[in-house]
Order: sequence, then structure tokens, then C-alpha cells
Amino acid sequence: MEDIKRARILNSFLKVDHLTLKNKNGETYSREVVMKQDAVCAIVRLTSKTDCDRYLFTKQWRPGALDHIIELVAGTCDIEGEPKEECIKREIIEELGYKVDSVKELVKDFYVSPGYSTEKMSIFYCEVSEKISEGGGVGNENIEIIEMNVAELIEGFYSGYFNDAKTLIGLRSFFAI
Repeated sequence: MEDIKRARILNSFLKVDHLTLKNKNGETYSREVVMKQDAVCAIVRLTSKTDCDRYLFTKQWRPGALDHIIELVAGTCDIEGEPKEECIKREIIEELGYKVDSVKELVKDFYVSPGYSTEKMSIFYCEVSEKISEGGGVGNENIEIIEMNVAELIEGFYSGYFNDAKTLIGLRSFFAI
């Protein structure tokens, strides 16, 4: 595949390039690609409650779904040179209001939708215990914090409570459900 021409056709919240490509048979065709920064998300375990394991999720309105979605805390890697581990710590503070005790592991990397977007997502497993702010996001995010134990989380996975790809991939990969 050869990229023979590229032009920016949208430079707003989304950046979209129009590509003219040539395949191995010499035929040309066009595609549009969303040029998106990489992103991070996290399975967040609350360790300060001794009665049982609790996991934290966000609930926020998403324009693509035209609905509120319950999902893993997530954000775009939009600070030049910032390591992904620092980015997820920042997002957890902004959205959940918790200081991150540890970023335990990288669970999985994947392309969000490689047919039309350059965005790659990294899923981390993190532990938190100390609430240091209200959370709720920045700007107009208006994020609600959802807390679940493992049984509720697994039930939610199978009942369709979660319908966001990064959340389903993260839960399936981490909990092997």
C-alpha cells in the first residue's frame, strides 16, 4: 500500500485527513482517517475499603451514543512527552478524585478502530485509596463516579450494563470473564 496524497480536511476537535492510496495492483482509492492522539484507560481498584474489593468507573454522557455510558476512567495523551503512566494518574485524579497509589500493570494495548482512526488505547490496572478531590472531570464532563464490587462488575459485564469497547476489552482481559 502506498500513501500518495494526504490532505487535512477537518481541523477541529477531530482532525481528519483525506488519503489517496495506491494498492499493489496500481489502483488508487480514497479514505478518510481520524488523526487521533493515543489514549489511556484504567481498571481502578479502591483498596481503602476493607469489607470487599471495590472498583471505580465513570458515568458520563457520550455524544456518539447519545446516552450516558458507564466506562473505565480514560483520557487522551494530550501533553507532549508525558508518559502514559503519568497520563492515567492525571485522569484518575481529574475524573475520580483519587490519588493513585500504584500503576500495577499494563493490561493491554489495542487500536480503537483502525479502519478509520489512528488512536491506540493502553489499559492499565491501578490501585487507589485516598480521595483528594471531588473528581467529576474537567470542563463540561460532568462525570459521576460508580463504585462496584467484583460480583456486580461481573454481572454488569454479562447483563449488558457495560457497552463501551474499552471497558469490555479491559474487563475481559483483566478478569478473564
